[in-house]
Amino acid sequence: MPRGASKQSKTNTEKKTRKAYPTIEERLKMAEEQIDKLSKLNASRQALVNKTEETLAARREALQSSSDALKKVLQRKEKLLALSKRPRKSENKPKLTPEELTKVRREALKKARAAREANKEVRKQEAAKYAALMQKLKESGKSMDDIIADLGK
Repeated sequence: MPRGASKQSKTNTEKKTRKAYPTIEERLKMAEEQIDKLSKLNASRQALVNKTEETLAARREALQSSSDALKKVLQRKEKLLALSKRPRKSENKPKLTPEELTKVRREALKKARAAREANKEVRKQEAAKYAALMQKLKESGKSMDDIIADLGK
């Protein structure tokens, strides 16, 4: 198309009329519509935020409980590892022959008798001290209640 032809087409068409500027009442009406629209939008977004916060709180609780469970399992695993590294009781002691076993038992019985004898001696000494204390108590003429009261002061 020649350039001159396009200029003619522009001059032949009518000029577009501008849209009239809205009046104050129309602008107030548009502002109220925008306010309603934005209020609804904000309300729906606030509802979504509240719902998301509830979901987040529930997920945090679930995360906390699963973290606690994980800690317990890790502690149990560490305990089991420590137990598995410990030597067994049966590995420490070799199996004894019947003669060695009777010898060990006799030595244990001998130690037990010696402990019983020492305990008897201690009890005899304590009985002697108690008898001497009672003798001194009779000689002094005081009663046990008097001595207890004196010791309590």
